[in-house]
Amino acid sequence: MFLSITSSTWLMSLIGVGIVFMILFLLVVILQLFNHLFNTDSSKSDKFVSELKNNVHDEKQENVSELDKAAVATAVYLFYNELHDNESNVLTVKQTPSHWHAVLNERL
Repeated sequence: MFLSITSSTWLMSLIGVGIVFMILFLLVVILQLFNHLFNTDSSKSDKFVSELKNNVHDEKQENVSELDKAAVATAVYLFYNELHDNESNVLTVKQTPSHWHAVLNERL
């Protein structure tokens, strides 16, 4: 029989699966260890997030000047109008005949 399952086949399969599960278990232990070592106080992070929200809210309430609005509008206008090349249908590559070109293409 071409594919024979022997006791050494089962042993190698068991060892392979065992190694994979041991590595996964070690990864879980290492990640849990990092979680305990670098656990930040949630009250500090909540306070930081609330301060950021207050800062953003305060900035939204400030009046934006007309010059700022004009600058943003001009930047957006220039950005969208310079995306398209006006000469997109113009072929700018010019072939120059060389000795190799004459050898490869004898019709020229």
